[in-house]
Amino acid sequence: MPTDPNDPQNPADEDVGFGAFGGSDGTGFDYAAFEESLQTQEEDEQFTDPGMVEEQVQSRATIDLRRIPQDNATYETRELGRFLIVTIRGRVNESFPGEAIGEKLRGSVVFDLTEVDRITSFGVRAWLQMLDVAKMKEAYFVRASPAVVNQVTMMRNFCGPARIHSLVAPYSCQSCGNEFGVTYDAVGDRTALRARNPLVVECPQCRTGAELDEDPWVFFGIDEQLLEEVPDDLQKVLDNLGDRPQHAPIEKAIVDDTTRIRFNGAVDGNTRFQRAFSGLEGPIVVDLRTATSVDTAAVDGLYDHLTRLDRSITRVTLEGCPVALLKRVLDAPVDRLVVRSVLTNAVSDSRDLSRPVVVDLERHGSTLKRGSVPDLDIPWRDEAFRLEGMEVLQAAASSLQPSSTPAPSHRPGTPAPAPTNVPLAAGGAGVSLALLGGVGVLLVLVVLLVVFVMMPGGDTPPAPTPAPGPTPIAAPAANPQGEWSSGGLLPPAWSERAMVEDGADLLISGIGSGPSQTEALEAARRSALERLLAPASTEVTTHPLDVLPASGPQREAALARWVTSTTSLPLQRSQDASRTTVEGRAEVAVQYRMPKKDLDAFLAPFKRTATFRGLTFAPRPPWAEPGLRITERATYLRVGEPGDVLVSVAGKPVSTAGQLESIGRQAFEALEPGATMNLVVLRDGESVTLPFTKQRPVAAPVPQLQLPPQ
Repeated sequence: MPTDPNDPQNPADEDVGFGAFGGSDGTGFDYAAFEESLQTQEEDEQFTDPGMVEEQVQSRATIDLRRIPQDNATYETRELGRFLIVTIRGRVNESFPGEAIGEKLRGSVVFDLTEVDRITSFGVRAWLQMLDVAKMKEAYFVRASPAVVNQVTMMRNFCGPARIHSLVAPYSCQSCGNEFGVTYDAVGDRTALRARNPLVVECPQCRTGAELDEDPWVFFGIDEQLLEEVPDDLQKVLDNLGDRPQHAPIEKAIVDDTTRIRFNGAVDGNTRFQRAFSGLEGPIVVDLRTATSVDTAAVDGLYDHLTRLDRSITRVTLEGCPVALLKRVLDAPVDRLVVRSVLTNAVSDSRDLSRPVVVDLERHGSTLKRGSVPDLDIPWRDEAFRLEGMEVLQAAASSLQPSSTPAPSHRPGTPAPAPTNVPLAAGGAGVSLALLGGVGVLLVLVVLLVVFVMMPGGDTPPAPTPAPGPTPIAAPAANPQGEWSSGGLLPPAWSERAMVEDGADLLISGIGSGPSQTEALEAARRSALERLLAPASTEVTTHPLDVLPASGPQREAALARWVTSTTSLPLQRSQDASRTTVEGRAEVAVQYRMPKKDLDAFLAPFKRTATFRGLTFAPRPPWAEPGLRITERATYLRVGEPGDVLVSVAGKPVSTAGQLESIGRQAFEALEPGATMNLVVLRDGESVTLPFTKQRPVAAPVPQLQLPPQ
């Protein structure tokens, strides 16, 4: 008996499964309805990836990372409830008193690490000594700075018994070039941290979305150190600390025999300069690098106080000197004043971008003398930009000349030496801007001496006491003629061997000099890292365009980027030698020891490749600008050329292999069938768009359903 295709009980329809798509006349097949049902089914079954959801820009409290002190680290402790709060600011290096701090750490300790600027290899050793000596029952890292997090990702014992309550992640705004920090809580932001899915945060400067300026798969790789739960009494302590560092408008600190005065925030006519300069003696440093603004009234007040300093102050070093104040000092030099660095603004020539920068007169002096803009660490430094007050900076740099006799130091409690005219200078070396005035004073003294000798009955005056010579910085007193502590006028033989293998370790040598031992050691470390570059370059160079330049400004820029990227390498000092040159500068030769596995671990991310739709990308080496370069292209592709540098994927900036894999996958999965997403690359300096279209799914052909005649 014939069956009725419209009968819901018809077993034939149940077997075939197409009964619902019969034609309107009951004899055909409705392909449009069938395809629509397949599309609906596909959408219902589609897996929802959190990364496919459009990211929302969040408004969060931010931290200005540019205001973090870059001097030797200082620390302070205070008790709050049952907790000892330890606040560490600045650069953790060989001067960090780790063991002395560790002796004070007992019971429950909270480390406020928001303003740790950098941790050198010497600083790592001192830090571990601190943890080894401490007797802590529990400890917490609060707002661990990027420098601290980078160390934790490489050294699991860097936390010791502590757990990370919160960390500061570095962010960069592609719209205005602003750089800032965003706090992530270990508990509140656990999902984002463990999923390696950084938040898009509103830039405090231009209010657009900014993204993490690190590879999240590396920077967030600290799951084992994250705190699982916040005790109630700890939360009360953290509420007392606030969501960002708190600073007094004027801060004083004594480092060795030098008093540092730091001005924070806005400096204006209401700033109490008299309070800042009262009760000082010996050498002092006036630091304006963390000032957010300095108005005309503040410049007038500060200049007035600098000209009326007590004679017990032997030397004044000005860091972050505003351009307006520098001009005043050039026009009318101040006795005993040294200008080390200048605070000004870098302004883009092509975009509406501006940011404060600190220009070091010693480091950038030769460039400024030529009237050129130095290479500064700003996000858009490869673009054309200018410095406000460039004429004043050039005039200051042109007035600098080397000096062989630095001013003697003065310790409190001892008679102050006679004041001398300390010039405007870089790094403590220079000559008086009022040289002619000094010659005139000398002539007057000679005339008075002759008159005194020729007076009747006059006695011959006693011979003047010779001025004290330069104080040795690194060399012992037994080597007064510039000899090395290892003996002789030549540096030790081992310093001439750039690198040798010693079992599982590498021995790298470097030589550096500077006005102080600390600066000489930093220069020696840079020298060692530059020597390490040659063998490392053979392992990570994947394209001829990324070969290290042989000479010229491009090579200097490449070396600077390499040194910056390798600051976290654990170079341990193996042996050293030092001396004080005849000009009074410190010179050191250092041999560093480093496990080869640590170098391999550092280079590993630069060997990692990523693929996207037939294109293979490799990271650019650590001496080049960050980014990914196309190294291979599938034969079936007609877009992309080997050598292209990736800029963005689907409108999002991408610079690492991990970002490409994550962002590229999410963007392509979220793409509608038939739609196109773009990759933007740089080719010979020009922006090129590479389109990728997601194919529509092709449904299998469905045979025409033949119904038996009724």
